[in-house]
Amino acid sequence: MEHILCVDMDGVLAEYKWSGTGEERKEGHFLSLRANRNLCEALQEMRKSGAEIYIVSKIMPDAPFCLPEKRQWLIREMPDLEQDRFVFVADDENKSEAVAARIGAGIGKNIYLFDDFTGNLVEWEKAGGTSVKAINEINGKGKNWKGRRVDIREDRPKEEIISSLEKLLA
Repeated sequence: MEHILCVDMDGVLAEYKWSGTGEERKEGHFLSLRANRNLCEALQEMRKSGAEIYIVSKIMPDAPFCLPEKRQWLIREMPDLEQDRFVFVADDENKSEAVAARIGAGIGKNIYLFDDFTGNLVEWEKAGGTSVKAINEINGKGKNWKGRRVDIREDRPKEEIISSLEKLLA
């Protein structure tokens, strides 16, 4: 099995917008999230070149619009990625277990999680995978994550993102 890149949605492909007031449970919230255009395009180019990519996103079971809107957002922003590459995981579940079930194999070092949340990265490595911290506009300042990192801030050119990700997967 070649390398597999599992990419988070909130805070990575899409802006992270948490109100704390319940706005994220209302219709339209997830569809309104701004895409990290350079990263979306970089991943689509990598996919066309043969990279195996999955989108792995947690959903809020108590938010009725979360799952359908995240799916619609991905179809709109990642049109070249097949829907069977979307893996949605309940908030209280582990991403590694959901991905292992989808691909029909355990999580090994050749399966990468590209995520902005350190808790997910730690869980992924405990399961045997390789974690990569996505550095966006709101994280990475505390340097809590000591492992691999890729800067995906919106001012990063698509080519730079592709180069960084390809080096990790080489």
